[in-house]
Order: sequence, then structure tokens, then C-alpha cells
Amino acid sequence: MGPVSVVLPSDSFITSGGRVTQHPGCVPDWGAGKDGVGRSKAIVLGDTKFNWSSTNAFNVIQSVGNRSYEDSPSIELVRPIEQVQYYGAVYKCRYVYIISDQELVVMRLHLPPSHVRTSPRPQRTRPPPS
Repeated sequence: MGPVSVVLPSDSFITSGGRVTQHPGCVPDWGAGKDGVGRSKAIVLGDTKFNWSSTNAFNVIQSVGNRSYEDSPSIELVRPIEQVQYYGAVYKCRYVYIISDQELVVMRLHLPPSHVRTSPRPQRTRPPPS
């Protein structure tokens, strides 16, 4: 068995998200796509989350019933799911995934036939360098 990038068709690739830059400011950790004239077209996008559990995230979503989980104290557990859904909506990719140190979660999105406006992803805040 060879490396994945070797066995893919010559116009396809798997790479870090930096190569999948159709939408500046929306750069996933990982991407697979097809080379095109000008920019490459993303087919699937993913993100890496260390020490993250999909079970905990889905428990937060399911625990609120018909209410919004936005008010849950554990909302940060759900953010990775929202993040890859955002990537899928912006890039119009049906498949997105999250890789953690424990699991691979693949999601199939149901995208509308026309463009839907999405709200921008919250900016990450980092403490100033010391």
C-alpha cells in the first residue's frame, strides 16, 4: 500500500488547509481537493482537535432537548462541530471531519442548492506575548 497522495488521481491531493484557500480567512487544518485553473477546489475539509471527544460534544447537544445549547456551560465542546460545519458551508463541501487523538469523526452535510449567508466564525483570542 502506497501513500494516499500517490494513489490518488493526478489532479487530486490531500494537504494541510493552507493549500485550500478559496476563501481567505477560512482556512481549515486539512483539505483534500482537485487542482483547478487558478485555485484548487476543496472536496473534503477537516480540523484537528487535541483532547476532544465527540461523545461529550454530542451529549451537550442532546442534553438540552428543544432548547439552544448556546447557553450551556459546556458550549466549547460543541465548537469544533460548528467549526467544520462552517467550513463545509463556506466551501460548499458535503463532507467534513474532525481528527482528535482518540477518534475520527466524519460528517455528511446537507447543503442547500443556493448560497446561504453564514455568520463569521468567532475570532480566536490569544493572550499577548510576554
